[in-house]
Amino acid sequence: MKIDQFLNKIQRHLNLQKFISTVSWSLLAAGIIGIVYALSYILRGHAMIASGYWPLIGSSIVIGSIIASVNRNSREEAAHYADKKWQLKDLMLTTIQLQSSQNDNNKQSISNSEVVELIVSQAEQQAAKVNQDKLTLKWPKHIIFTGTSLLAVSIYMLTIPPSEAVVMKLAHENMIESRSNEVRNELEEYLDELDKSLDDDEKEALKLDELKQWVEEMKITGNEREAMKQFAKLEQKISLNLSQMNHAKEERALKKMAQELRKTDSQQARAIRKDIEKRDYDKAGKKLEDMQFKKNTESSQKKSTPLTEQQKKAAMMRAITKRMANANKSSNQSSSQGQSQGNQSNGSGSNGDNSQQSEIASMVSQLDKTLSELEKELRKCELDGKKLSNQKCESLCNNINDQLCKLSKKMCQTSAQCKASFKLKCLRQGLCQSQSYALGRCNKPSSRPGGQQAGVGSNHSERQERSDHLANGNMAQLQGIKNQTGPSQSSVEEAESGTAISSKNESQRERSYQRSFESFVQRDDIPEELKSGVQNYFESIHQYQEPTIPADQN
Repeated sequence: MKIDQFLNKIQRHLNLQKFISTVSWSLLAAGIIGIVYALSYILRGHAMIASGYWPLIGSSIVIGSIIASVNRNSREEAAHYADKKWQLKDLMLTTIQLQSSQNDNNKQSISNSEVVELIVSQAEQQAAKVNQDKLTLKWPKHIIFTGTSLLAVSIYMLTIPPSEAVVMKLAHENMIESRSNEVRNELEEYLDELDKSLDDDEKEALKLDELKQWVEEMKITGNEREAMKQFAKLEQKISLNLSQMNHAKEERALKKMAQELRKTDSQQARAIRKDIEKRDYDKAGKKLEDMQFKKNTESSQKKSTPLTEQQKKAAMMRAITKRMANANKSSNQSSSQGQSQGNQSNGSGSNGDNSQQSEIASMVSQLDKTLSELEKELRKCELDGKKLSNQKCESLCNNINDQLCKLSKKMCQTSAQCKASFKLKCLRQGLCQSQSYALGRCNKPSSRPGGQQAGVGSNHSERQERSDHLANGNMAQLQGIKNQTGPSQSSVEEAESGTAISSKNESQRERSYQRSFESFVQRDDIPEELKSGVQNYFESIHQYQEPTIPADQN
C-alpha cells in the first residue's frame, strides 16, 4: 500500500473522531446552556421563551461543528498517530519528512536517493502489514447521554407554565400598557378638537403646541411606576401653566368694576356690566372699543356741532370709567390700610401683593384721567367759543382711542386666559381620572351607561306568622284616636314668653309586673322549679306590708 493512501485513511479517521468528540462536547454545552436559560426564567416564576431558546441551542451546536470542521488533523499528525499506534518507531513521520524535503530539492542532485527509496519501500511494507481494522471510532457515550438528557430536560421546561403571581403581573402590565396607549390617543384627540374649536388668543393662552408636544413625549410602558411618573409629570406641567396665568387678579378687578357699575343707570354701562358678570370679557372689551371718538371731517362739521357731541360722549364714557376706576381705588385703599396695620403689628415694612394694582385697573385709571383732561379741554373750547379744532383735544381723543384698544385687547386676553384655565382644569381633572383608569384602579368613565339590574333578596325576620317567644320584627300597632285631651308629662313653651329653662315633673307611680310574670310562667322552656320560685317571689312581694309602729314608741 502506498504511503499517501495509508496516511489519508488515517487522517480521515482522526478528523471524523475529532468531529464526533467536538460535536458531543458542544451537545453537552448546549444542554447546560439550555438548563441555565430555563432556570433563569423558571426560578423567577416566568415561562421560558422558546423564541430565545432554540437559536441559543442551535448556535452552540453549529459553532461546535464549525470548530471541528476547521480544526482538521495534518499529515504529520496522522503519521505520528500511526507510528504511536503500531509502534513503527517514527518510520511514517520520517518518510513524509524525507518526501517533502525531496520535493523541495527536486532540481538538485541528491546523493542519498537510494537511502530514501529504501526507507519509503520499508514504510510501504509496514503499511501493508498493518491491520487497519483496529481503526474504530470511539463514541463518548457519557457525554452524549448527559448532553441529550440535559437537552430533553430543558425542552420539557418549555412546557412549564408561569406562576400565578407572574400571570397576574403580566396581565396587569399588559392592561397598563393598553390603557396608557388608549389614554394617550384620547388626549391627542381632545387636543385636536381644542385646536379646531379655539381661536388664536385662546390657543396662545393655553399653549396648545406645548401640550401636544408633552403628550407626544409620553412613552407607552407597562411599568406601573413609570406610567405614574409620566402622568404626574404631565399633570405637573399643566399645573405650572395654570399658575403662570395671572388672570385671577384681573378677574377680581373686573368683578369689582361690575359691582360698581350697578350704581349707574347708563345703558352702555348696564350692557358692559352684564357681559362682565357673564365672564364674557371679550364682548365687554369690544363694547368699550366701539365707544372710540370718530375723526371730524368737513362735511360732519357743517351738518352738526361736533363739540356738543364730543362733550356728551366724553361725559358718558367718563361716567363709566369713573365708576370702574373708583372700584379699584376703594379696594386699594382698604388693602393698603390693612397692610399698614399688619406692618405696624408685625414690625415689618414689606409691601404685599395685595397692594399691587391689576393691569386692567391701571389702564382704567389712566383712561379716566385722560377723559377728565379731555372734559376740561372741551369746556375751555366751549367757553372760548371755539370749534373742535384744538390740537390738544385731538391728541387726547387719539390717546383715548389707543387706550380703549389696549384695554379691549387686554380684556380679550383675560377672557382667553379664563377659558384656557377652564380647559386646563378640565384636562387635569380628566388626566387624574385617566391615570386611575390606566393603572387599573377604576373602569373607564362613561364606558357603558347605567349599571346592572336590582338584585333579589329576602329578609327572614319579616314573616307573616307570629310567635309569642321570638322577636320576629312584627311591631304592635297602637289603637285609638289622636286628640289633645289626653294627659302629658311635658309642656311646650313659646320662645317669646318662655323662661329658657326646661323642666320635667316626676311623680311616683305604682306599676304592675303581672303581665311579665304571666308570660314567664306560661313559657314551656322554663323548668318547673324555676317557675315555682319566681311565682313565690312575686307573691311575697304583693303580700308584703310595712310593719306598724306601736303607739308606746310614739
